[in-house]
Amino acid sequence: MRYWVTPFPLSETTCSTLIEAGVQPWPEGSSSLPDVDCLLLYDSLDQLITTVGTGPEAEALSPLSLLQGYRLLLGWSEQTGQPLLSISQLQRLGPQGLSSWFSNAAAAFPSSSPPLPVPPLLA
Repeated sequence: MRYWVTPFPLSETTCSTLIEAGVQPWPEGSSSLPDVDCLLLYDSLDQLITTVGTGPEAEALSPLSLLQGYRLLLGWSEQTGQPLLSISQLQRLGPQGLSSWFSNAAAAFPSSSPPLPVPPLLA
């Protein structure tokens, strides 16, 4: 994989993991569909709320915009066959694990372990 794309904001930790793995953001304006060598990233709703906090980005994450973002990613995945990867899986893999997964084309999709627990107050 050379690129990543997501309609949602990413934490600094996630961005640094992607940079260390040698993956660049999808160049905007190059195509309407991220269809070549592109990893589609998503996160769970509770993590998006936690990551964004209360800044201007929080106002942009309305229920409608969240739904549109998830639908956009699903549509891209269905149309292009590019892999979807959750941020929690990305964090568990780390930069070296992600690079290793990319270089081994025959490797299975990263195993899906249970999601991180949601803090009770946030839930």
